[in-house]
Amino acid sequence: MIAAHSCTSRPTRGSTAGGFVTSGDQGLHSQAERGQTTSYQVDSFGLRYQMSGINAAIGLAQLAHFEKTETTRRILWRAYRRALDGLDAVRLVDVDVDRTVPHLCQVLIPNRDEVHARMRARGIGVGVHYPPNHLQPAFARWRRDLPATEQAGHEVLTLPLHQHLTEADIDQVVTALGRVLTEAGTAPHAGRPQQ
Repeated sequence: MIAAHSCTSRPTRGSTAGGFVTSGDQGLHSQAERGQTTSYQVDSFGLRYQMSGINAAIGLAQLAHFEKTETTRRILWRAYRRALDGLDAVRLVDVDVDRTVPHLCQVLIPNRDEVHARMRARGIGVGVHYPPNHLQPAFARWRRDLPATEQAGHEVLTLPLHQHLTEADIDQVVTALGRVLTEAGTAPHAGRPQQ
């Protein structure tokens, strides 16, 4: 599998030209680097995204710090996992943190909307990522019942996660979450349900 990302110029507007290729297959990657491919075949649907020059410059500057960011995000996600272990009413949406860089830290909780409002009122930047796509108006003609997805959509809460957090910040978020669950009528330490 190979992905080509093109940054082309257009006659009607000025932008930088160029692009980049990503692949987990070193052979394909090497072949693309040598420019030995003279044609291509479209086997699946894809989307084209234009990246501005300023976004490319920011990305290049951040690339030098990627390893540190990757390590920090994994450490912080694991800190959330440890801290949340004491809240029985909260189920962490697990990710393979050894093979991915955690983008989000999500939990499934009862009374999500009330908990969300109470956390925001305390100044904690929680969110909902993502509401189920099949319930969005743009996808109405393809809608079908997806009860597990819809249930998760009512329970998912995204906790703050970025590389500038500290483990003390995470402890504050989880402590606040425990208090808010109690306020919302959900016993945070009532005994973890069998999975």
